[in-house]
Amino acid sequence: TRIVTVLKCEKCNVKNIRDFKQGDYIPKQEGKCPGCEGPMYIEAIYPEEPPRKKPKLKF
Repeated sequence: TRIVTVLKCEKCNVKNIRDFKQGDYIPKQEGKCPGCEGPMYIEAIYPEEPPRKKPKLKF
């Protein structure tokens, strides 16, 4: 399980997902938007479960 941080631009609503860093919190400002140069804020922090393998069915 990895922890991810979701960043969202205040102006154009662009979202970026990155690995969680120590010190992240909601609504911390974190850099500028790559599209419009607006401020990016941390919108969410959550654990991301790895994709589960589907069991193979034998007939």
